[in-house]
Amino acid sequence: MKKYPGILLLTITLFAAFSFQTNPAAKKKKIDFKGSTFLAGGLAGNGKISAKEFESLMKQPLVSKDSQGVLHAVASYSFTYAERGAYEDSTGTLRIMTDYYTAESENGKLPEYYVNSLKERIKYGDTVYYFDVMASVADTGAARYHSLPLKLILTK
Repeated sequence: MKKYPGILLLTITLFAAFSFQTNPAAKKKKIDFKGSTFLAGGLAGNGKISAKEFESLMKQPLVSKDSQGVLHAVASYSFTYAERGAYEDSTGTLRIMTDYYTAESENGKLPEYYVNSLKERIKYGDTVYYFDVMASVADTGAARYHSLPLKLILTK
């Protein structure tokens, strides 16, 4: 034992260091989605929607359908509008690029100023994302759950 005190001390030190680094509480918690998100009271889910139809429905609040098929109001969400467009780079080459516009909901609806600015830019080929969706449980009103993100591709 007298020959290896340095190795024994090094082993104990490394063991202690690694035991502190693997803290299970430090791991990121996985989101447990409890519902599916729909636009305009369940009229439109993930997939394709005409640009005109989206323009008429975007003012309406989102709803979430839980596993038993019950609709709940969405309390908050994040919104991203991905606008595709043709642009020239510095060499004059034409490229299709995407501009992203984001907003946070106000009481489950898009802000009025944002809706008005979207009306001017809605066209087919663009994509709409609703994410970080939090729905309110109708029974209590205070309890909330995560709902799946909603992705809509605008068509003609």
